[in-house]
Parts: sequence; structure tokens; C-alpha cells
Amino acid sequence: MRWTAEILLDAVPQGERSTYRKVRERGAFDFAIAGAAIAVTLADGKVAAARVVLSGVAAAPWRSPEAEKALVGKPLDNATVEAAAMAAAKDAVALEKNQYKIALVRGILEETLLRLAKA
Repeated sequence: MRWTAEILLDAVPQGERSTYRKVRERGAFDFAIAGAAIAVTLADGKVAAARVVLSGVAAAPWRSPEAEKALVGKPLDNATVEAAAMAAAKDAVALEKNQYKIALVRGILEETLLRLAKA
């Protein structure tokens, strides 16, 4: 007996852009050192909605409402992107051997958000 499955998804809202960025040491099979899943909705040249979730920085994916707040209502430009990256890492507490992740997360967010701005 063959089974088939169907998954229906809503259409992507107009102006929404999303991506996932994974930083790893080796190939695609390796776990993420850090990563970011980002979805932004642009309307009238500004961010109307944003979702920012970080991976590899806690025991489970970590949503950053601070970064989202820094994005919403502003143009997706260099200043906004930098503010969002700083907001996401503002209260970060590194463990003894992973201090580098704070700067890495800021860089991932900046790079990924700027890529979405140009998409």
C-alpha cells in the first residue's frame, strides 16, 4: 500500500522575505556553530514585521524580540541592520570558551539582513 501526503501552505505575504544562515566549521552535514532564521515584511520602504531566531547560541533556538523591535518601522538600511544586530547580542552572556559567538552572531545578522534588503 502506498501512502501520499499533501502539505498546503499559505501564500507568502506580499513584501515578505526570509532566509536561514548557518555558520559551520565543515560541510553542510555539520551542526551550526551559530545561525539565524530571519523573516521580514517590507512595506513602503520600511520593515512592517520581523521575526529573528538564532540557532547554536542556546540549548534551543532563541528568538530575539530585541532585534525584531530594532527593525520594525525602520528602513532596512545599514544603520537599522547594525542596531538590530547589536540589540540581539546586547544581553548575551558568553561561556568560558565561546565568547567569539557574540561577535559571530552580530556578523551573521548584519550580513543576512543586508542580503534580504537587496533581495
